[in-house]
Amino acid sequence: MAGLSFVLALCMPVMERAQGAPTERPSDEMVVYCLIDERRVRLVEAAILLGSARTGSTPERLHLAGGAVIDVRSWPVVSPDSFGRACEALRSAEYPPPGSRPQAGAAPSITPVLISGTTGVLLTFMLMEWRLARDRRRATADRLRAGGVRFRRAVGVIVNQRLTAVTVHPDAVACLAHRDDLSSDVAKVLLDEPGSSIGPRVLKMLADATMIDALTTARAQSSAQRQATMRALTDWALSVEVAVEQLARAVEKAFPTRLRTNGGVADR
Repeated sequence: MAGLSFVLALCMPVMERAQGAPTERPSDEMVVYCLIDERRVRLVEAAILLGSARTGSTPERLHLAGGAVIDVRSWPVVSPDSFGRACEALRSAEYPPPGSRPQAGAAPSITPVLISGTTGVLLTFMLMEWRLARDRRRATADRLRAGGVRFRRAVGVIVNQRLTAVTVHPDAVACLAHRDDLSSDVAKVLLDEPGSSIGPRVLKMLADATMIDALTTARAQSSAQRQATMRALTDWALSVEVAVEQLARAVEKAFPTRLRTNGGVADR
């Protein structure tokens, strides 16, 4: 019995080579790459073209050239050589290497797939973030414009009241509230765009002490003086609205240097 075992041990390598047995089974990388559902049809077609499988094979059932019919998922175990050959051929056809073809039987690299997939994910993420940043900037610009219009209209109400009667005007409080809101929105824009030259100019205009005094204090004036003061207030409010519009356009056109998720003017 011991002698028979010794003879079998000597003959086994010869028998395996005669049967085409592989020296090693396909790598896990190769199995995953080629047996994935979306690639299995092309894998079977490659095997038929190479003569490793017979016509009539499907992505589920494979008719080997030797006559056996197997489940495609068991192919790497049942016939690793023919599987490796077909898989490598498919891999080379999909991602041909520059200059030369890989040696038959070598495990196909999925690095190009990973790089392509990762690049696609990154590009998608960057595009989504860019769109979110763009939408936030548009919302910020719309809020600035609306604030400028509210402020100009509030000043206009006071001007009309002053031109008709020299009385205490309750709208001055609301007008100052609109001015404060607009100043706050502009200041928040400057946090994102500290290099802006328009923002500081708008804040300086809104803080004009002479205009604020004329806005909040009713003094006895001649008709000509009152008209001159009201004209100055009107011009002031219009200048603020124009400057705010310039700032809003700059915000819309600026490339997003910082992607934010909260805390911005548009998130209020």
